[in-house]
Amino acid sequence: MKIASSDNTLAMQLRVTTSSPASVTESSANASTQTTTTKVEISKEGHEKLESEKYADIDNAPLPEDVKEVLKNIRKLQEKIAQKNQELMELMSDKTLSEDEIKRQREVLTTEIRSMQSALGTATNALNNAMSTHNMDSKGRSLAKGLIGMK
Repeated sequence: MKIASSDNTLAMQLRVTTSSPASVTESSANASTQTTTTKVEISKEGHEKLESEKYADIDNAPLPEDVKEVLKNIRKLQEKIAQKNQELMELMSDKTLSEDEIKRQREVLTTEIRSMQSALGTATNALNNAMSTHNMDSKGRSLAKGLIGMK
C-alpha cells in the first residue's frame, strides 16, 4: 500500500488481486489472475477524525499530557516500523526485481528501520523520564506501557 498526501486529502493506492475460483479439473491450471488498482481519497477532516480516534485510548487515559504525547509518538514509530517491515517482506518476495535491485532496496529499508528503532529507544527513554518526573506509581507506569504494548 502506498500513501501519498496532498494539501487536503490523503490518497491511498490499493492493489487488489482477484482470480477465478479453482476447481478440481485441469481447467483450473489456466485460471486467470487479474490485478486492479483502486484510488481512495480521504478528506483532511476525515483524516483528522481518524487520527483523533486512533489515539482515543491514550487521550482518555488518566495520565499527564506530556506522557500522553510521548505515548502517541511511540505508537507512531511502532506503526512506521511495522510498515517498513511489511515493505521489506514484500520486497523479498518480489520476483520482478533483479538481485541487485532487491539488495539495494533492502539496504535502504533496513537503514530506515534501524533509524526508527533508534528513535523508538530514545522515545522510550523520554517516556521513562517523563514518568519519573511525575513520580508515577507502578499502576500508572503499567497503564502507560500497556497503551503501547510494553510490559
